Amino acid sequence: MNELHHWHPVLLSKFLKQKPVGIQLCGQEIALFRTKNGEIGAIEDSCPHRRMRLSNGWVEGNKLVCPYHGWNYEIDGTGHSCSTPNLRPCAKSFDVVEKYGLIWVKATGSQAQFPNIDFPDYHLVCALEHHVHVPLELLVDTNSEIEHAALGHTFFGHALSQVSEVEVKFDFSDPEVTRLAEKMPQKPLPGILEKLFSVNGSDRFFDKIEIRFSPVYKTSQLYWENEQTGQRRKEQLRSVYFFTPVNERETKWISLYYITAPRWGIFLFNLLQKPILTAIMNHEGNREKHVLEALADKRVELDGMCLGRLDQAIVENRQRIQRIYRGHKQGVAKAMAIS
Repeated sequence: MNELHHWHPVLLSKFLKQKPVGIQLCGQEIALFRTKNGEIGAIEDSCPHRRMRLSNGWVEGNKLVCPYHGWNYEIDGTGHSCSTPNLRPCAKSFDVVEKYGLIWVKATGSQAQFPNIDFPDYHLVCALEHHVHVPLELLVDTNSEIEHAALGHTFFGHALSQVSEVEVKFDFSDPEVTRLAEKMPQKPLPGILEKLFSVNGSDRFFDKIEIRFSPVYKTSQLYWENEQTGQRRKEQLRSVYFFTPVNERETKWISLYYITAPRWGIFLFNLLQKPILTAIMNHEGNREKHVLEALADKRVELDGMCLGRLDQAIVENRQRIQRIYRGHKQGVAKAMAIS
């Protein structure tokens, strides 16, 4: 399966402690475990002996113990049988790395490049997980257009009455990346948020987006400008969204949020800005999850859809998902477009 050849973030590091954790990646069930010396193992979540879930077991020293008969496995999948010492069972293993506060997994031996999401001028605000019951393509679709922000976002983006003022520049010149530059009026914000993030209700909101496909993820640079002067506000945000397929019907959405150097210092940032911004981003993520899971038709085919002027990236992204991420050569059927 070509999808497993890419590095995928599958779990926030803070969730992998002494107890093993079972995850699913592209339909493959995997047991993650942290050894006594801090190394991380990722092996198929099925004991080769009698197919017990290894994630239901425990770690002893540097080995994962099966809860059924006590057979145990090292991080490379090498197994040991208590009853038959000469037997050498082997569980399928995966490459695993811990970076950016995330656990990453890919098929052993693949040569996929690791995503670079270093932002030296920004401070990490939070890392969030949302499990969305829609296929990968549908989650990428909603993150490729801003029209849904009017009703799908509480805080960021335009109001419904302002949708005609939304401007988007599309750049599909790079066959590996899709780029969007979005500009729109900022919908009214609560006064406390305007003060915390130096935003005025009449500001223009900008979102510069890049979507890559090995793995499938989106980076955004978000900022506001004074409508009268064109001056950019000091507070700027960055977000990184990883779209990790659980299986054909579900997707794990892992998001990282960053902010420029806090103007009130690190103490007030940690005390006030950070928890408020974390709550806002989690709220917005839950809103989008709710909207997507309410879709009447969760098929990924575009046939018959009527796409508007703000949906242009959807077809381009589908083609790149097929070619780069899935390794398929065939194209994607285009929807009926509205100019």
